[in-house]
Amino acid sequence: MNFDRILFGLFWLPILVVTFLLGNQIHLFVLLLAICSFCLLEYLTMCRGKGLDPPGFLTVGGGIAVLAVACWSGAASGLAVAMLVTLGSFAAFPFTRRAEGTMAGAATVALAMIWIPLPLAHMMYLRDLQSGGWLLFMLMGIIWLNDTGAYFVGKLAGRQKLNPAISPGKTIEGTIGGLLIGFGGTFLLGWLLRDFISLSFVATLTLGVAIPTVAFFGDMAESAFKRDAGIKDSGSLMGSHGGVLDRFDSSFFAAPTAWYLIVLMQQLNLIVIN
Repeated sequence: MNFDRILFGLFWLPILVVTFLLGNQIHLFVLLLAICSFCLLEYLTMCRGKGLDPPGFLTVGGGIAVLAVACWSGAASGLAVAMLVTLGSFAAFPFTRRAEGTMAGAATVALAMIWIPLPLAHMMYLRDLQSGGWLLFMLMGIIWLNDTGAYFVGKLAGRQKLNPAISPGKTIEGTIGGLLIGFGGTFLLGWLLRDFISLSFVATLTLGVAIPTVAFFGDMAESAFKRDAGIKDSGSLMGSHGGVLDRFDSSFFAAPTAWYLIVLMQQLNLIVIN
């Protein structure tokens, strides 16, 4: 077992918990800004490993702008900035690059805007809800349980490879174990946080199925990008966990899913936030 993986996770866990539960919007935005910046830089490295060459300043600067506007002015405004950055890359490429690779290079900028900063902004939307810090804590707890469960079940009982061409280390047994642990963990967290968030059985069941599932697909999507670029990890900043992108890829799918489901279930009185 990779106990360095556990120790490194225990180092980062208090930082996230303190930011979610004790910090304010500014603290969370600074954390999201750092995550977004590192993820975009690692994304550029992946693109260049594939032979693509999106403009670094426009990709990182544009992504930060999208995050800032989306966090403070809403998803629609953030999407508008993402569109402007994308159109700007289309306009700039003919004058800054050769014609060869223009379509692919500009498309990588568009993907970066949609994949990284916009989903991250949904963590701010969750934080803005009453008891939002606890909602964020629950979301990240489900993702962590799913990821950790998949890792250890795969190490202990994994036999059949899930898709070696995309993620050589993942097994069918580990994937099922992670989903089940994430599902069970949702009920456990819902019970532990019952003084702050009152979840109906239907709400807990919905989140328990949806969050681990979309987190898995988010992880697999990034794995496909890495295999396409010919790299194992997006970076090394997170030690044995790989890069920042490796740690938050699941959140890009899970945060928007959690936000829209929670808002919908609040309207249906399936969730009561105390």
